[in-house]
Order: sequence, then structure tokens, then C-alpha cells
Amino acid sequence: MCDGAVPTYFSYWGKASPAAEGAARYHLLAFHSLDVAACGKTLLELPQFSLKPLADDLGWPLPLVERLFVFFLALHDLGKFARAFQGLVPDLSPALVPNDPTKRYTRRHDTLGWLVWQEVLAEEFPDAGLPCPDHDFWAVWMRTAVGHHGRPPQETEAGGLLSLSIKDFFLREDRLAARTFVEEAAGWLLPEGVPEPGRDQLKTLCRHAWRLAGLAVLADWLGSNQESFPYQSRPQALPEYWQAQAVPQAGKAVRQAGLCAHAIRHWAQPAKMFTYLSEPTPLQRYAAEIELEPGPQLFLLEDVTGAGKTEAALILAQRLMQAGLAQGLYFALPSMATANQMYQRVGRVYRQFYEERPLTQPSLILAHGARALVDGFRQSILQHGEQPGDHSYAPDDASATAQCNAWLADNRKKALLAEVGVGTLDQALLAVLPARHQSLRLLGLAGKVLLVDEVHAYDPYMMTLLRTLLTGHGRQGGSVILLSATLPLSAREELLAAYRFGLGVNGEALPDDRRYPLATRVGKAVASQACETRPQVKRWVQVRTLHEEADALALIVGEARAGHCICWIRNTVEDARRAYETLREALPADDLALFHSRFAMGDRLDIEGRVLADFGKYSTGDERRGRVLIGTQVLEQSLDFDVDVMISDLAPIDLLIQRAGRLQRHARLANGGVPRARGDEP
Repeated sequence: MCDGAVPTYFSYWGKASPAAEGAARYHLLAFHSLDVAACGKTLLELPQFSLKPLADDLGWPLPLVERLFVFFLALHDLGKFARAFQGLVPDLSPALVPNDPTKRYTRRHDTLGWLVWQEVLAEEFPDAGLPCPDHDFWAVWMRTAVGHHGRPPQETEAGGLLSLSIKDFFLREDRLAARTFVEEAAGWLLPEGVPEPGRDQLKTLCRHAWRLAGLAVLADWLGSNQESFPYQSRPQALPEYWQAQAVPQAGKAVRQAGLCAHAIRHWAQPAKMFTYLSEPTPLQRYAAEIELEPGPQLFLLEDVTGAGKTEAALILAQRLMQAGLAQGLYFALPSMATANQMYQRVGRVYRQFYEERPLTQPSLILAHGARALVDGFRQSILQHGEQPGDHSYAPDDASATAQCNAWLADNRKKALLAEVGVGTLDQALLAVLPARHQSLRLLGLAGKVLLVDEVHAYDPYMMTLLRTLLTGHGRQGGSVILLSATLPLSAREELLAAYRFGLGVNGEALPDDRRYPLATRVGKAVASQACETRPQVKRWVQVRTLHEEADALALIVGEARAGHCICWIRNTVEDARRAYETLREALPADDLALFHSRFAMGDRLDIEGRVLADFGKYSTGDERRGRVLIGTQVLEQSLDFDVDVMISDLAPIDLLIQRAGRLQRHARLANGGVPRARGDEP
């Protein structure tokens, strides 16, 4: 500090929970504010967090927009100047303002910051600052900054609630300290020559506000890390602290969090990504050869089960990334079980999306509510200071290649920030629901290919949310890949129309194309192309009707004793349990497996492993012989298995087609064995 009186804003603490023994008891509020602003500045240097779309739509220079964002981010904790907040930890130091018991902390500091803006700054903004400070344009910036805890601040004026008064929370000296801090920060953070906003700029900013809000949340989480920003309780000139501490430490914090730019690898051929694809399927050839549009686009791939849709989707995703239309992808699936399996598959190939770098690797994250129970994901987490390659795994273990930064892995709300994510669809749908930290999830999806599998498997409620998500993702310039084997024509039209609405392309009727298999691309224009089904999955399926449970039980016993493997999918858990108990009286218990959604997650994962061992793609003839699987609808939505005989309770035709797709799904020898070595295909 230079000679003279210490500014009053240095009498307020911002953080007061020291993690290290012997560290300062508190971190000054002014310094914490600059820590978070510096993290925001560093994040803007990454392509996935760029504000260029906002700058282009506003018609303002990008550096000016970036400096506005950093300035408002420095104001994110103005509410902590309230004496009511300072009283939460009284008697920290004589250097801080004293406690005032008449000021009660009955509103969160984010709302109190919004109150300061409305009652002090919007009318008395420092000279040579913002033009028209009471304009709603600046209020939007401020709300995105103070809403850094995952939801907007509460309204402070009467509107069904009692209006708040700043005098109930702030003393006069608190308001003056806040205003002085803003005045000094504006002097070197605010750019010169800020244009006067108009109505069009306000509408544009509102469309992009989610991005600013998500960046504010992320910057605050990074800037609150004591390891990166140790507490400092001694005053220091703000510009000096900014240059010597905040900006350098922000760079370290962002890198340690695994947030960095990875160069996309140049697209080659399908066989480079999937070594077992010596002869790609027609759908995979389409994915490798279709000419991409220059802007965001949606692909809908409809083909029978076993046609290689997953590989085709990953090929398209890599090409979209290489074309500069994305920096990563999120693979959304209908259930945790399908996500677990897809995580293993993607884990073997996702690094081929990026150029190799010696010290940093892109993160692959598993996103669902029970991921902590998945051994492969837990083993992939790199702790702070651990370098890629420090783990020791078997060469065929997906964890040998799948790695995830520990900071990204410690909270599901951060999951979508990883370069590549595999998880349940609900983790992405939370980005369009009024859930806390919704903006952070939407920010994580920005710049990614959203890949949704088994689109037909979702109920009307989920489909409504999915359409909203497609609209939002299209509006933010994201590309989408949808996969299905049995999508109704009406659902196809609704999904494509929702995405086009997000692109701003409305009114044009979608073609009524009833060909199958079909690949459809939607962007500024719509184009469909029929694809042949590969010969290996073309088949005639003999259908036989059973009218009594006893007939189904007798058929299962007979087929099992003949050495065949059988699956019976029931409509309810109770029906499945009853059938399982009945069969235990006629067949060895070791030959029976029961799978449904009511098992505890640990048990369910164990059963999944056993089902895949006995009925999965690489099960041997001995492992499959005489095995019986009883389950519910989660079977065809969750596990990649195949059987010799499939029995289904009465169900809609799309589910029957899905279940028929599990009938002798994989190529096998006459004895049921695998015709190629294990590990050739993920």
C-alpha cells in the first residue's frame, strides 16, 4: 500500500474458514472479489468459454465485452459488505468492522448485492463509468454476477413479497465502502468508451445471460479454492494484488481444475478410430463420408439394433469436432447401466479425438447418481499432482486410457465441463430445468456434440424436456446426434422441429420420409439418405404366441435343458420375481439370473457383471449354455446381451422390436462361442 489512509473496503472479510494451520484467519473481501474476476478472465481465454458469440450479436468488440464481464464479476460479492453478513463471524480482527447486532442476516448475500446495485449504484454509479447506469442492460450483467450461487437473486421490491430496505442490512459506512470499491475497480477494470446500450442490445444480452451466469458460478468455485488463493489479510493496492497474485494464481487454478484447450486430432478413417472396423457398415460409411454443413447441425441415425450406430455416432462426433463445430461431446443414455457400459466403450477411443500432449490429457467423466460405485470410474480419477500414466492397469482395462481430473469428478454438477462425458440423459436435462446451477450445466454443454442414444426409450415427459434441450442447444450453436432403432414418425418430426426452432429456422415443413434405415441431417436445410442394413443383422424372426404363464415356464425349462440360453422380459417386478422363484424349483439356481430396477445399486452392478459374463457379446458357449435371464423393461434399455430364445410379455410394438434385437444379436460359432479373440471390439 502507498502512504495514506487505508481504504475502508479493506475492513471487510470475504472468506473466513482457513484450511491450513497457521494461515491467516480471513481473506479480505476485496481480494476474494479480484480472485474470482481473475478466474473469469482466465476462463475466457479457453475456446469453450469464449464470449465471441455475445460480442458478435451485440456488435461490440470482443475485448470490450470481456472486460465488462470481468468488471461485473469483481462485483459478485458486493452483498458481503453488509454489516449483517459481516456479523456471521464476529470478532475476527480489530482491523475489521465491528459487529452490529441490529443488522440480522435474513437474506443471502447474493440478494443483498443486487439490493446494493438497485438502491446505490444504479443511480450513483462512479463518474466516467457506465453510460446510463440505470439501464436494464446493466442490471442483467449484475444479476448474472451476483447469482453466482446457482440461482438468480431474489427480487427486492414488492411483488408478492415485502420489499427489502438496504438500511436493514447495511450501515451507511458499509454502503460507502462498497461504492468506493466499485469506483476503484471501475478505474482500471472497466474499458473506456463503453457504448450506450439500446433495446436490441438488451434483448441480445438476455439470450446470452445463461452463459454469463454459468461462467460466474464456475469462476466463483475456482476463486474460492484456498490452495490456489491463500488467505491474505494485509491490505495491498488492488492493481498490485491483481497483477502479482490474482491473475497468476487464477491461471494455476484453472489448469489444476483440468480446464484447458486440447487440439482436435485430424480426421482420418473409421479404421483409425476402431481397429476392428475393417469393413464399415453402410451407416458408418455415411457418417465418414457425408459432407458437413459449416454451422451447427443435427443428425438422426435410424437403423436396426446391431447396425453399428454407436461407432457411426462417434465418427460423426469426431468429424464435427475436427471441423471446429465442437470441442467435446456428451453421450446421453437412458439408464445408469447403459451409461456404465458405454463409458467402457468410449474410454477405449476418446483420446483419439485429441492430439497427444505429454502432461495433460482430456478428461472422460461418468455422470449419473451412482458413479461412485463404478470401479472403473473411481480408478480413472487423477488426484492433484498426479500425472497421466501414473496408474497401472491391465492393457485391456478401459481405466488404462480413461482419465478424469479430480476437481471435475468431485461433483456431478461439474460433470458436463469435462471434455468427454458419458452419463444419463437426466444430467443434461437438468440444464433446462429450474434447478440450482442449471446455468453451469448449460455452460458445460456449450461447444459439445450432444449425443443421445435410445431416443425411443423416453416417456412423454422426458421427450418434452429433450425437445426443450434440443432447442436450447441449437440456440447456443451446438450440434446433436440422435440414435434410435424404433422412433415413431411423429416423434422424429417433433425432435427435428425443436432443434430447427433453436437454430431460428422456422416455418419450413419437414419431409415425410418413411424409408428405413434412414440417416437425416438437419441444419439450415434438411437432407435424408436411406442406408442399407448390413447383411449380418438382416433376419427373419419367427413369432410364437403363448397364452398362459405355464406355457412360457415349460418352454424355458425345455430350452434350457436343451442347452439354449433364454430371456423372459416381464411387465412388472413382481411378475419377474414370481417367475424366477417358480423356475428355481425346476432349474439349478446357478443357471438363473434376475434383473430389475429395485435392487440396491451395489447388488445391481454385481448382477450386471454376471449377466454380461453369461449373456454378453464375449460370453463363451460354456458360459451361455442353459442360462436363463428373467427381468423387466430395464433389460433391453440397459444391457448389451443376446440370447437364443426371447420371451416377452405383451408390450408396445417398439419394445417388441427392441427385444427381438436381443435375439442372437452377435455373430457366434455353432457351439455359441465367439468367432474372434476377446478385446477386438469394444
